[in-house]
Amino acid sequence: MDKRIQHQNMSINKDSESLNQLKILSCINRTNGILKENKSIAETFNDIASILPQFWQYPSYTVAQIQFDGVYYKSHDFKTSAWRSHIQFSTLKGKIGTIEIYYTEAFIDEYEGPFLKEEIYLLGIISSKITGFLNSIEAKTKIINPNHSYPFASRQQGQQQAIVTKKLLQRFINKNNYARDIYHDLMPYKVKEILLVANLYDAYSIEKEGRFSEHVLGEYSTLNLTSIPRITGVSSTEDAMVELQKKNYDLIIIMLGTDKTGPIQLSEDIKEVFPFVPVFLLLHNNRDAAYFKGNFPKSFDNVFIWNGESQIFFAMIKMVEDKVNLRNDTKKGMVRVILLVEDTPKYYSRYLPMLYNIVMEQTRRIIEDVSTDELYKVLRLRARPKIIHVNNFEDAVEIFNKYKEYILCLITDVKFFKKDLLDEKAGVKLVKYVRSKIKELPIIIQSSQKENM
Repeated sequence: MDKRIQHQNMSINKDSESLNQLKILSCINRTNGILKENKSIAETFNDIASILPQFWQYPSYTVAQIQFDGVYYKSHDFKTSAWRSHIQFSTLKGKIGTIEIYYTEAFIDEYEGPFLKEEIYLLGIISSKITGFLNSIEAKTKIINPNHSYPFASRQQGQQQAIVTKKLLQRFINKNNYARDIYHDLMPYKVKEILLVANLYDAYSIEKEGRFSEHVLGEYSTLNLTSIPRITGVSSTEDAMVELQKKNYDLIIIMLGTDKTGPIQLSEDIKEVFPFVPVFLLLHNNRDAAYFKGNFPKSFDNVFIWNGESQIFFAMIKMVEDKVNLRNDTKKGMVRVILLVEDTPKYYSRYLPMLYNIVMEQTRRIIEDVSTDELYKVLRLRARPKIIHVNNFEDAVEIFNKYKEYILCLITDVKFFKKDLLDEKAGVKLVKYVRSKIKELPIIIQSSQKENM
């Protein structure tokens, strides 16, 4: 079996230290993402246990289990064996837990049995992440007795009055900040690091013709948005692989130039090591889309067409954030959802920037009408409707069923895939299904085909 990742003038051995470091970074990044989703302990541990096996050297023969507070959270097809690596962790309150990794078959000895030194190190990092997660929960649930008599309270006459004053002040602060607290919990995930892979000519074209910096970073300033992402640009696959070893990236955008095969190979290699990092393909224009004849590589999470409009970058960033924050924001803030169903990059590459522009601007205007401070206005922007884009019938139904009480409206095409087959009336069938559940839901059906008008 060939264990090498190859590019035009570069190859990386899959057993090398570099690739092991990439796997460690990928696992840490994915675990951090799960912990930031603010799910319950059970859901969080189930998610972590399910993703851990793929980051070990023999993922097809690896299973994982997390034990905490008498409950076991297991990966798919879990079973114990003689080949075990484990680590114990404990919380501030003294609760004990264990993370266990098993190989289901025998392999050659490495550092500790069949396990690599890097895998033992990774297990320790995951343990510390989980410990921090549990300790933060315990700290939030710690109850302070307001009637407790502290020693310093009786040292001097008159301090009792000071304590009463502090309590009154705290009640006043709590009362006035209650409405704000919910906004602090919204949009916990932000895209902070973006890797843009484009040849020198494309990079120049993006900056000169599309005014990349002005449109992408300027949108954040115009809309008073914080957490402006840092964009790192590279012009070759070699530079891209080097950058990926330096730090974690939240989004990778690969632009297709004259070389049609290099970007595809790069995306496949990235997905092999970083399966959970979104990788988007950015095409120059509609002619590039025609090259693929609708069969875009599966190694890309989504495909967009630039067409000289750099606001597409802003839409790509917000789309990633909305997808990750959807569960948290609907649960904690009852944030509404706009569901867009469209399978053609030519059209959703135009819809998404336009939709985000409208939603952001309307939200900002509503907030401006409220007499309040600037911080509150920025926080309330987090409660804007989420825009969720899917490209097939099954994904649309799944999102609708899961978040139907939060759906604000549905925008759908007529012709798209249903059960892996292109269905001429998939949009009509979707509308009928949605109408059977929510009769009054606003729906827009759009199509470029005259027969559907």
